[in-house]
Amino acid sequence: MQYSRRRTLLAISLCPALLATGCAVTSGDQGTKSAPIRSAKEKSAGSTKAPAPKKPAEPTLPKIVDDGGMAPRFLPAVRNAPSRSLDQQIRIRFLPKAVEAGAPDSVPTLRALVVTDPSGVNAVFTAMGMTVWTFKWDGVKIDESRSPRLPHEVDARKLLRDLTFTLWPAEHVKSALTSDLAMEVRRGEKRETRVLRRNGKPILGALIEKRAKGSVITIENAIEGYALTIESAS
Repeated sequence: MQYSRRRTLLAISLCPALLATGCAVTSGDQGTKSAPIRSAKEKSAGSTKAPAPKKPAEPTLPKIVDDGGMAPRFLPAVRNAPSRSLDQQIRIRFLPKAVEAGAPDSVPTLRALVVTDPSGVNAVFTAMGMTVWTFKWDGVKIDESRSPRLPHEVDARKLLRDLTFTLWPAEHVKSALTSDLAMEVRRGEKRETRVLRRNGKPILGALIEKRAKGSVITIENAIEGYALTIESAS
């Protein structure tokens, strides 16, 4: 009898603990759902990465044409000049129509040291170790000194126009254009194009390519019959 009574008391004392343990287990089972078993094919499909989005294509120049009109003449305000100090290599290539009209077949590569700021543009050009050309623009007039060996087709006002077309902020170039011209600017990650259109036809274009150090600018002018390649080391 005594042994039976002890067993009964032990069972009664253990019941609350067992009930508590059972409640905890039951509560945990209800709150946690087993993850569904996935097949190898499903796992493979789930781990496939979405294709990386394609980068937009870099802009390119359209074919620059001679529309039979006058060459564009403009110079943006000097006060809007960026402050730059450039060490450049300039290659000039005259197109067949210009060569037929008397332009040289080739021109020695010019090294140009060009400084721009809101007070003006100063440029010094050398070829084969000799200074062949200098010009200064203060926003009003151009003062230049040139070697007789420099072809007269290499013109200060034309080159100054081309430099400002590519170096000045686009909005300031646009403000200097005559009403018959429209400027189109397209930018990519490493390239920028600037195109002047007249009646929808592209008559002057510049492709500006960024490099690790400096840039390369290609300018095409079909009306005046030449193309420029300007490599800037800074």
